[in-house]
Amino acid sequence: MLVQKLNACAEFITGDGTRMRELLHPDKQPLKLRYSLAHAVVSIGQTSTPHSLTTSEVYYILSGQGEMHIDDELEIVEAGDAIYNFTEC
Repeated sequence: MLVQKLNACAEFITGDGTRMRELLHPDKQPLKLRYSLAHAVVSIGQTSTPHSLTTSEVYYILSGQGEMHIDDELEIVEAGDAIYNFTEC
């Protein structure tokens, strides 16, 4: 079992100003993870820079609402929504 405490994960600021804490990352845990999970705070009016990973990502919206763009798809997301962005291996 692996338990990651949010407050024990170092916070850093990404290039686009997003406040981030990585909870699970395939390159940073001694597990065979096929996805990453991070706690990110995007301020009102701010956007996250488009990016892609070699692994899948899981997003869970805790508060607020916004637009999620993945490839050619666009969805309006809000608190309580979970989004799984998969990468086929």
